[in-house]
Formats: sequence, structure tokens, C-alpha cells
Amino acid sequence: MKKISVLQTNLPDKNSSLEAVWLFILALLIRLSYVTYVYMTDLSRHFTDDVFYRKMALDIVKQGRILYDLAAVDVRYDWLGPVLPWINAITAWVFGGDWLGFFIITSIASALITFYIYRLTLLVSSRRAAQIAGIVSAGYFYFIMFSAGVGKDIWMILALVATTYFLLRAFIPSDQKTIEHTTRIDYQALGWFALIHILSLHLDERFAALSPLFLLFILFSGGLMTAKFRIKPFLVTGAIMLALMTPWQIRNFQRYGKVVILTKRTEHITDRVFGYKQEHYELDRVMDFYQSLVISPAQVDSFVNGSKMLTDGGFEISKPQLKAMRNGIVPHAYSSREALYSRFKIMLQLWQKNGEYTVNGFYYYERSLMNNLVSLFFYGFALLFGVIGLLILHKDSASFWLFLMIIIVYLGLHVLMVPYTVWRYRLPIDSLLLVGVGIALDAMMSKLARLSRV
Repeated sequence: MKKISVLQTNLPDKNSSLEAVWLFILALLIRLSYVTYVYMTDLSRHFTDDVFYRKMALDIVKQGRILYDLAAVDVRYDWLGPVLPWINAITAWVFGGDWLGFFIITSIASALITFYIYRLTLLVSSRRAAQIAGIVSAGYFYFIMFSAGVGKDIWMILALVATTYFLLRAFIPSDQKTIEHTTRIDYQALGWFALIHILSLHLDERFAALSPLFLLFILFSGGLMTAKFRIKPFLVTGAIMLALMTPWQIRNFQRYGKVVILTKRTEHITDRVFGYKQEHYELDRVMDFYQSLVISPAQVDSFVNGSKMLTDGGFEISKPQLKAMRNGIVPHAYSSREALYSRFKIMLQLWQKNGEYTVNGFYYYERSLMNNLVSLFFYGFALLFGVIGLLILHKDSASFWLFLMIIIVYLGLHVLMVPYTVWRYRLPIDSLLLVGVGIALDAMMSKLARLSRV
């Protein structure tokens, strides 16, 4: 393997910093326009998850404790890390729980995605590529759509792109082209990386899958084949991360009387590690819901002819699913291989030809024509040019390898370990694809300019 390097590094100057701010403002204006429309038309009533997050925020404000304890109100509150509940609780306290207040704060976070996509692209490529990536991300439909929400989607996208930016920023030298030749590491940027990554873990524990990758990147950033291990930044970062994780872990131990890492959703793993025994986990309720959808093969005809409308678990079959069943698309219990393929497909598919079953083989999911068209135009554009752009980073580029491994680990986590995966879980990866879009379109414009001079 050749040396790992970063190509075309560009540290931000005064002009580029101003551009980043203007792109942030552009993105914010677009999002505020959209969320105002949503607020005025009261579409928020249809967002079930957002209603849950808003209620939790109001309950925290009512209880008045930073280290809240609300399991008696709703056991699902223990499934969440504290970052989003804190953000939403502060928002509810400032704006009085009005939907528009939540939308404004989420819109600011969404506009920051554009800011960091610009900065990240500038770091690994050219200024024009950064401008393109910033403009495209400002108008990226999914980033705009989820701005009118109270959930984790926008915050997870922001967390990933900001974490990636500060990690690379710590090792991009100001006077050289390669990471392995860096003589001065930016420990301030490394500190920001550690802080944002730990906040990410307390936002959603799925980010823990990226922690080993990030730490290994720091350790081996001196060159995989040269054995120039960066022990000091590795140990410093690890120490900062452990220190930042400690307070919430102490709270968890006092709250549950045992070691619980981040949230109760990790119990089925940590209980085995630390020798705790528990017959039934609260998170099993999620899968209990999907079990309520089960239809036995002998019952299919009864649903098709209309003599039966409820599953044995009491769930009413939707009209689109009934139509699909009458057209021969019937549910069945998924094998492990079918479940893995279903999650892989739902994370990456551009276009859904027909409705399909996911999770355990009984949850029906069908896109509308409009959803398919939006996916094809926005995600399809990002996927096509994003892949091209990331390849242009070159196979020997540290940024390329970091981006690639983030994508593989993040997607692999959902395919292998998150049975209720849905398409929107992919959105943090879209932010990295948009970096590639800027690089690809910049390269195309440069090539066209050269051809025009011939």
C-alpha cells in the first residue's frame, strides 16, 4: 500500500470563511421559508415521532431537572441519549413549546450542515468544489424537508459532517500536502472533534460504531506502512473522550444501579459484558410491534377477500397493503439473509418499483410516485456524482479512505444490527456524497474549460 495522503488541501482564508457564512445564510433562508409554510399549514400534526420528541421536551421543562428522570411518564424516554432532549427542552423553555420555535432551531442546525459541507470540501479539494457542494447542499431537498421537525435526523447529519471536518482539520498541515509529513497537529481542532463526537454518541449511540475507526485513523495517520504511529494525539483524544463520557455514565449508574453505556438501548450488549441478567428488555417492545403485524399463510385469503381486516396482534391492514396482497405481493417471515438484503436495499434504493415488506417480512412499505421522483432527482444526483467525486479524491488519499470507511461502517451497522432500519437513516451519508458532488462537478467544469481552449 502506498502512503496515505491528502490531495489539494486548502485551509480556509478570510474570503472562504465569508463564503461559508453567506452559504449558511442562504441555506437558513430557504429552510425558514419552508418551515414557515409547514407551520402555517399545520402539517406537523402528521409527524408522530416529532410529537413524541416535543412532549418529552415539555416534560423535561415541567420536571425542571437537567439530569431528568421521566421513566414514570414514558419508558421510551430512557431509550434516548440526552443531547436532543436537552436541545428540545431549551427550545421549549425559550419558545414556550410552540412548533415554530422547534422548527427554527432545527433549521439553524440544517443550515450549519451546508456550512460544514463547504468547509469540509474546501479542506480536501478546491474552492470552486466547495462552492458547488455548498450550493447543492443548501438546496438539497431532504435537508430542507427534515428542518420542519423535532427529531434526530438533521442533528445526526450535522454531527457526522462536523466530526469528519474537525478530524481531518486536525491533521491537514498548513505548509505540506501529506498527513504523514505533518510536524504540527492542530490539537484545538482535535479537541473539537472529540467534543462533537462525544456529543454525537449522546445524541444517538449508533455513532459508537465509528469511534474505533476515528481512533485508528488518528493512530495510523502517520502512514500505515511506515509505522509512524501518532501515539500522543491518540492518547490525548482517547482521554478527552473518556472524560467527556463520564458524567452521563455516572448518572446512568445512579439511575439504574448498574453499568449502562449511553442509553438503555445498549443493555442487551452491556448486560452480557458485565454479567447482568434480565429476562425482557424494554426495547423489545419495538419488535413486539412488528410481531403484531404477522399474518400466517392460512390467513392471506381471508384478508384478500375482505373477510378479515385485523391481524392476530390487532393491527389493521392498510388499503395499499391489501391491494398489494391482491396483486400477489404477500408477506412472509424473513430469513436472516432476506432481512439483511431488505435493510441494505431500503437504505440505498433510488426507485421502488412496487411496495415491499421490511423488518421481519410483515411491515409493508410503499413509496408514492412523488417520493420516487424526489429520490431519483436528489438522491440519484448525489449518489452518481458523489461516488465519482469521492473516487477523484484518489485511492491514496486519506480523506478518501476515511470517507469510504465511514460509509461502509455506517451502512454496515444498519444492515447488520438495526432491524427496523428505514431509508432516512441513510441521510448522514448523503452529506459526504455532496462533498463528492462538488469535487466531481468542479472536475467536469475544469475539463470542459480545457477542451474549449483546444
